[in-house]
Order: sequence, then C-alpha cells, then structure tokens
Amino acid sequence: MAFLNDQTVQQLADALNGNDRAQEWLQRQGRQELVMLHDAIRFDDDSAMEWLHEYGHDDLGLFVTAVDGDPYAVQALYDGKQSRLAACAGAVLGDERSMQYLQRNNMKQWINLVNAIKKCMEE
Repeated sequence: MAFLNDQTVQQLADALNGNDRAQEWLQRQGRQELVMLHDAIRFDDDSAMEWLHEYGHDDLGLFVTAVDGDPYAVQALYDGKQSRLAACAGAVLGDERSMQYLQRNNMKQWINLVNAIKKCMEE
C-alpha cells in the first residue's frame, strides 16, 4: 500500500462524510484505490472490494473487513505491519486502546477518519 499522509487521510475522511470535492481530489491525485475504499465503506459496494483485491490492495480490503466488525482482520493488519490502519479499524470497533493510540500520537486526521467511518456505518 502506498503511504497515506495526513492530507490524504483527511481527504478520505471528508469524502466519506459526503464531500464531493474531496472525492474529486482523490481521483485527481490518482488514488483510485482510495476511491474504491470509499465506495466499499460508504456504499457497501462489493465490486469495489473485488477491485481492491484484483489490483493488489489486499490491505485496504482487509481494512474494510476489519471496520465491518471482524477482529481477526484487525489483527491481520497489525501482523502485516499496517499499524495505522489497524488502530483506525480498532477504534471504529470501539477498542479504547486503539483510540488512545491515535490520540496520544496526535493523529487528528486518522481520528477524523474513524468518525467518518462510524457515521457511514450508522447510515
């Protein structure tokens, strides 16, 4: 997976919150994998999940599975050295230690992503 900097994570969070300009920004940056991640989370789009796996973004597919409630997927993210994704997924699932990790490390954009995903899950 390509590195997710703070700006990109914030744009993903904004897109999940319904901001069309943020989704367009992801597209202009050539981050098709994040557009598919957006669709998989926001719209529960199975074809987006298939795309992620087909084009080698298994870590993002695993992230979607994790935020959908699979604690084994969260552990698999940690095992795969994707600690930020794992902590974000854990926080979505209500793991207090994961949220504390994000807060302690001043990862505001990741916390915004957690909140955006939770909002999508409620809708």
